[in-house]
Amino acid sequence: MRGATTTDTTRARDIIAGFDFGYVVERAVAAGMTRRTSGVALAPLEAFLLACAEHPDRDIVPQSAACDDLWHEFIVADTRAYFRFCEAVYGEYLHHNGVTVPAERRAAARTDSARLFDGAGCLREAKTADRLREAAKADCLREAKPADCLREARSQGAV
Repeated sequence: MRGATTTDTTRARDIIAGFDFGYVVERAVAAGMTRRTSGVALAPLEAFLLACAEHPDRDIVPQSAACDDLWHEFIVADTRAYFRFCEAVYGEYLHHNGVTVPAERRAAARTDSARLFDGAGCLREAKTADRLREAAKADCLREAKPADCLREARSQGAV
């Protein structure tokens, strides 16, 4: 979806707003995220997914570790559903780059994303979700640790 148009953005907004993320939240809860944290992190996830559609040529990162964990769960909960979602919203697969991105690019993306979300309610909710989040050591965007997702952090005893 390079060079998003108003029509593309409206369509993406409608798809994201109408998508049932319930199974993603349930999977995150089953993986150890509290229901409260997953509930708070859902709005920032939706805002992040929309921002990716609105700004397809920018590196955008989730604004909280809890939001990033939900994105992980979205990707792996049903990979075919995630692929279809991406095709419908972006016209291509939305990759999760995580720790494979060079540190300076990741830092620039984090700064740019913070500016993009500044003043939005989703950033306030994302900070709340991070305070609620139990698995801070599994944050692959903020800390390039070997455990790049909640499941791997658990298996390594980080949580």
